[in-house]
Amino acid sequence: MLSTQQHTKYPLRRFLPTSAGAWTLAILGAVAALFTLYLSVTVFHATTTHSPRMALAYLAPIALVVFLVWATGLLPKLRPSGQASLKDHLSPAWYLLFVALAVLLLALLGAQGKQLVIPSLGTLLTVIIVNLLIGLFEEILCRGFIQNILLFQARRTGRSVWWSIVWASIIFGVMHVTNLIGQPHLKIATLSQIIYAIAAGIILGTAYYISGNIWVVALIHGLVDFLSSFGEVLLPPATPGGIVPDSTLGAAIIQVMILLPGIWLAWHALRKHTDRIDQPS
Repeated sequence: MLSTQQHTKYPLRRFLPTSAGAWTLAILGAVAALFTLYLSVTVFHATTTHSPRMALAYLAPIALVVFLVWATGLLPKLRPSGQASLKDHLSPAWYLLFVALAVLLLALLGAQGKQLVIPSLGTLLTVIIVNLLIGLFEEILCRGFIQNILLFQARRTGRSVWWSIVWASIIFGVMHVTNLIGQPHLKIATLSQIIYAIAAGIILGTAYYISGNIWVVALIHGLVDFLSSFGEVLLPPATPGGIVPDSTLGAAIIQVMILLPGIWLAWHALRKHTDRIDQPS
């Protein structure tokens, strides 16, 4: 059990020693962060990732998530631990960079009959900054907060690290159902994104656990989001009025299928890392 002093210093830490308390914190924390993001987007009238207002909209939710991490006593988990090598930082996250480039290439190959739009330097910088902030927000929330809470529970109850990574990734994936709030017609795209996010979350969660560095994982996440969405910057919407069309079933299946090998890579990397830790020095 945690000491009374720890409870006093970190007001939410008292709920971690029980499974019900930990799950409640994880789920309510995700809901609170998403609701704060929704309010912030509404206040700033941020409609697209191309708008500087979207960058401002992410400041409040990031601040809330950092507060939640502090209030649960998990703040040290956000500090880089050990001397992780570049290989540790990129294993198995390198595969996501490959997937992002593949998604961008598929978007460009499907651009027949469309006119490419060359973005201005300001637009390009805005898209980069917004995607980096998205990566930071989602990684601190889903890995720094939720995954570490579940990892605390896994160690307390004798479950595996993989259990905490997978469940944190499932919560991360389900969070994307909120995309239907503003664009309810994107049913196939949202379903595929939920599955995509679960798979990507497993890869990112494994990379975070192996490297012990949330900041490198957040940077990789932001770069992946940027590369994956860059096709939307280069190509105008295919329908009048700027409405983004729903994904085709074929495109959704391809997007999900190319991520599946990444789950195997994550599992293999985690097993290898665990075996290395278990070996006597």
